[in-house]
Amino acid sequence: DIRIRWILGVCVIVVLLHIFNRDCEGIHLTDQKRTMEKLAQTYFDVWNKHDVKGLEELFAPTVTLRDWDIEKSGAAEVAAANGNIFEGVPNIKIEVIKLYPSTSGNVVCCEILVKLNDEAGTVLKVVDVLEFDADGKILAVRAYKG
Repeated sequence: DIRIRWILGVCVIVVLLHIFNRDCEGIHLTDQKRTMEKLAQTYFDVWNKHDVKGLEELFAPTVTLRDWDIEKSGAAEVAAANGNIFEGVPNIKIEVIKLYPSTSGNVVCCEILVKLNDEAGTVLKVVDVLEFDADGKILAVRAYKG
């Protein structure tokens, strides 16, 4: 009788620890997802201000940029490439449709509309994949149009 109670008690403790661990893991994942979303939104906010220096500060030194037109690497070079976009298309803005943070890493897939705000009203449907380092700096920007 005591042995059965002891076994049942141990089983209850194991179940409770499992539930507690799962709940804590879920809290951690939720916090991580919020952090990733915030980092991605900050990138788009700075981008929409056409703040080249601000973008450079968000980038890791070894950041890479790849889209359908160009491929660049290094914080200064990637920031300058964005600056060229701002000069060439001065009214360009990004509208964030949805952010999809990964649950297994520091990556956010970003469904966006790139609005050229030109006479033709050109809007590009784009998915940006943003990868961050442990310090929250952007390691990679990969953009896909379509």
